[in-house]
Amino acid sequence: MGGCNRHGVPPHKADVHVVSPGQSGRRGQATIEYLLIVAIGIVLIGFSLGALSLIKEMEGELTSLQMAKLTAGSLKGASDEVCALGNGNSRSLEFSWEVSLECSNDVIGASVSGERAVVSLGHCDVYCSGATGTEFLIENDGGSVRISPV
Repeated sequence: MGGCNRHGVPPHKADVHVVSPGQSGRRGQATIEYLLIVAIGIVLIGFSLGALSLIKEMEGELTSLQMAKLTAGSLKGASDEVCALGNGNSRSLEFSWEVSLECSNDVIGASVSGERAVVSLGHCDVYCSGATGTEFLIENDGGSVRISPV
């Protein structure tokens, strides 16, 4: 039986797959490596989601601060204009967000969603007595600027 195995089958025709002990260990190692890579991926996704949440929160704070600065700047511009035009002049301003005002002497403080911006006027004192709203009337009352909600 020249080149045949003990059952009389030529070696290339044998349909037997012999697994050596070293090969099954490699399969187990590959599975562990795959699980480790998946675990690392899950951890990285967790960190990414946490970072995205923090970025979104900071974006909201920056937007509120920018809105407060824009509001304070608009109020300053309108107040300076009314002050310069003299007694009896007025102007109204409307915002698409809720604004809380605090005024003292020549300083206007505008708060939007907890963020506050402060500006000061050049020549007139300003009074607003804690006005809150989205639309305000700015008027020159005897050389002082009064801001009141409409």
